[in-house]
Amino acid sequence: NLKGSEIEIEEVTSLLSGKSFLRDMASKQNFFEYANQSDIVHLSTHANASDSISPWIAFADDRLSLNEIYTATINAEMVMLSACNSAQGKVRRGEGVMSLARGFFLAGANSVVCSLWNVDDRSGQEITTNFYRYLQENETRSAALRSAKLNFLKQHSLSEISPFYWSSLIIIGEQGTIKTLEQNNFWWLFYFAMAVTTTMIIALIIRKLKTNTATS
Repeated sequence: NLKGSEIEIEEVTSLLSGKSFLRDMASKQNFFEYANQSDIVHLSTHANASDSISPWIAFADDRLSLNEIYTATINAEMVMLSACNSAQGKVRRGEGVMSLARGFFLAGANSVVCSLWNVDDRSGQEITTNFYRYLQENETRSAALRSAKLNFLKQHSLSEISPFYWSSLIIIGEQGTIKTLEQNNFWWLFYFAMAVTTTMIIALIIRKLKTNTATS
């Protein structure tokens, strides 16, 4: 069990108004059904990129191998691999690193956030959640990840500021903002402006009614 993982998924789902699958619902079938419909695919789980046969990601019912990712269609704007060693893999001459991140690029992802070594459950959850918050503020993907790491360093001290806890996550591929989140942010501002305008109109009506009552 990854306690921080469940908290991470719930917080990210709340921030993005997304669809989440926890525990037994986190199956390979649900992954294949919904991954190709999503702008952002977030996987917070166990992984093994150093498997001698094929790197894999753990789901509730089975493992997803690198070869299966190659054959999938995942045209996501971004894939977040919140799992250990997801940027690592066997190096093949003329091919490069056979990592899980590589598999998602071949499947169609524009960018992949992955880890260079083991991810601490608690610190990973904190950095990842703040990463999405900064993305919603229209920061680029690279800037949002940097801001999340700096925020972690400000909030912690002593051994917790060791690079092991905060620097394992990297982003490969497209570095810009995510348009879907920009749109969500626009609508939040739109509704906020509407609420303020409505409040002002109501206040003016009440003021006018009070003035008319006082005059009569």
